[in-house]
Amino acid sequence: MTIDRDAFLKPVPVPMEEVQVPALNGSVWVKGFTAGERTRFEESLRTSDKVSRRKQRQMRERLVVAMACDKDGNKLFTEYDVEKLSAQSYVVLEPVVEVCLRLSGLAGDDAEELTKNSESVDDAA
Repeated sequence: MTIDRDAFLKPVPVPMEEVQVPALNGSVWVKGFTAGERTRFEESLRTSDKVSRRKQRQMRERLVVAMACDKDGNKLFTEYDVEKLSAQSYVVLEPVVEVCLRLSGLAGDDAEELTKNSESVDDAA
């Protein structure tokens, strides 16, 4: 079946998924990206300056900030929480990160592509 323009542009709900975090004996929700949200997330990691290199190294934490929410879709974290999430145990963050990667479409090669664009930039500069 071929769809027309109106059918293609009709909003489709962004997927949400509850993620169990066994290390904390609870769960959080993860909300997928819209096309625009994914574009903005990718753009935030692609420049070659020193700040963006740090953002690339914190891609997993930044995904959690961008996508973790409550059951109503309200974000749990802000940009100010990235450093705290970086200090959190891997076993707490990993189940959430895995769902973020899947729902964002950034699993595998896409995530690697985002973080390799500035490899030639000297971090000591």
